[in-house]
Amino acid sequence: MDQGAVDQSIECTGPDSDGDGVLDSCDLCPNFDDSTDADGDGAPDECDCAPSDPSIFPGAEEICDGVDNDCSEVVDDAAVACPIVCPDGFLDWDRDGVDCEVEGEVLYVVGGVVGGSGLSWDSPIGTPDVALEVTVGGGAPRYQIWIQSGVYHPRFRQDPSEDVTRTLVLRHNVQLIGGFRGTERSVVTASGSSPTVLDGEDQVNTVVRLSSGTAELVNLVVRRGGAPFDTSIINGGGILVESGATLLLDRVTIRESYAAQGAGVAVLNATVRARHLTIAENRGEAGVAIYQDGENAVFECDQCAVARNDGVSTGAAGLFANGTVVFRNSIFVRNRASVSCLGCGTGGLEVLGAAVELEHCTLVGMQGHRGDPDDPTVYGSAVDVSAGSVVLRNSLVFGNEDAGLSNGVTLLGTAVEGTESECNPGFLGVTNVEQLRLPSTSNCVDTGDPSVDVGPVDYFGNPRVTGDAPDVGASEAP
Repeated sequence: MDQGAVDQSIECTGPDSDGDGVLDSCDLCPNFDDSTDADGDGAPDECDCAPSDPSIFPGAEEICDGVDNDCSEVVDDAAVACPIVCPDGFLDWDRDGVDCEVEGEVLYVVGGVVGGSGLSWDSPIGTPDVALEVTVGGGAPRYQIWIQSGVYHPRFRQDPSEDVTRTLVLRHNVQLIGGFRGTERSVVTASGSSPTVLDGEDQVNTVVRLSSGTAELVNLVVRRGGAPFDTSIINGGGILVESGATLLLDRVTIRESYAAQGAGVAVLNATVRARHLTIAENRGEAGVAIYQDGENAVFECDQCAVARNDGVSTGAAGLFANGTVVFRNSIFVRNRASVSCLGCGTGGLEVLGAAVELEHCTLVGMQGHRGDPDDPTVYGSAVDVSAGSVVLRNSLVFGNEDAGLSNGVTLLGTAVEGTESECNPGFLGVTNVEQLRLPSTSNCVDTGDPSVDVGPVDYFGNPRVTGDAPDVGASEAP
């Protein structure tokens, strides 16, 4: 990369002071040979304000991250419209970058640091656990905990009612936010390009637990809860929400966790509201991705993906015993029950008494049990209803093994393979989420019911509605 010739349309003039072949008027560093470039960003070390960081050099794009990206000697300078930076004592609680609407405090976390106050990036706390302890009895009404990218392991603690655990215990009115570089001054500039990971290290524990109040996880990966050698030990491998608590999830991934029920997330008489949630590659007995029980339990998910979860018995994509469940613009793909479990149920959604609604969802590639040939029971590989109710609006059920849906499922504007409502989506495949975009040539395009409130965008963030009517399923064709 030669930053000395960024715009080839400009006619370069003047001498070549450093003899590097680029005339001075087009050379960002006219007095230094471009060959002395340790980080390979095209700017010679002598005029590069960060010679070891290839993302920072003269002429780089200035972004709102608390860093002088373009070596102009001004941080986040006027060339960029930066979101608001909150003064001490206030928070941008809704993270819109517009205003600082509530009183509160930011705590900063950088892995491995010891002894910091947590009140700035220059004096951070070393772990999310310690930051959460600061909020107990703290003077602020609300807290945001900004966590630098990296891997964090909840530390061992002794719970008086349990054995030693390795669980991150959330607090009321606290947001845990990941994906920070460690220089940002505004909450909305956390990119998440390098993830912040909460890793349970397969230590037979829930990674994150909320038992009271309301808390939020943002821009985080939760992984390796429970234990791969025994999936029958706990409920809630990745996340456990219980006892009337409310957990909000935004851009969270839960993966590679294990549990008897709820290897991804367990909701026990509590509430979970999520957007951009991914629950993938978890294993357990039943209700692998999501397990919900309790008459007052609520699970709501918008633009969510439940993919490649494996169950020993039933409900690999979710088991809902009670409460209410709503999915919008969401995808369920390749969730599977064990092929060796005779008489077991679905690899998709198992409904035992909850009220479940799916609006503009795609359910593909799921597998029910392969049961005893003498067993007359037919299990739905996508949705199986024993009690409760399930309504699918403008959804797409395609490419599932065995019967896709059991009796007891109400279909409104929904296309189901093998029935009169069938349409051919024209997917590139049915193994992962990215393959499930509808092409414009699909005959599932413009076949949905326009009376359904579809929201402004589909799962992939494409605008709805682009034709005469919404498309069925989670994808809106361009």
